[in-house]
Amino acid sequence: GNGQSGRNERSWVPVQVAGITDATAIATGDYHSCALHQNDNISCWGTNQAGQLGNGQSGRNELSGVPVQVAGITDATAISAGLGHSCALHEGGTISCWGYNWEGQLGNGTNDNSSLPVEVAGITDAVAISADLAHSCALHEGGTISCWGNNTWGQLGDRGWLPQFVVGFGG
Repeated sequence: GNGQSGRNERSWVPVQVAGITDATAIATGDYHSCALHQNDNISCWGTNQAGQLGNGQSGRNELSGVPVQVAGITDATAISAGLGHSCALHEGGTISCWGYNWEGQLGNGTNDNSSLPVEVAGITDAVAISADLAHSCALHEGGTISCWGNNTWGQLGDRGWLPQFVVGFGG
């Protein structure tokens, strides 16, 4: 996020991310990172092969060494990043995700990647989110949990590309 990129562009000490002075939370995925700002917007930087930056662009050469604003998000309260996707929790309890979606980790009922945030189907009462390798989860008001995406190791409780309630946590 400091404007430098390439295999030989490493830093053995912390460097300031360019242009971010009002972050309230951060999330790091695999080759991309995101910041939640005080004004409830999100910016991301790094690779953008499948739309991980959420700015409507994607492609092998579409990386950004500086933060770019995620399109259409103005009311985020939390963020989380997985391997190649990120998710935002919105005021009011909805969730949107963007980036890789090969296992349905965006939660919109498809496995199509998205370079713009898409709403997670059927979630209106989330209070927390978590994204991982190729699945995502939401904590709901009242303590129930639902997850969606890859279920190779049983991480969902039920295979599917739409949110599924985790067994033993309601639903």
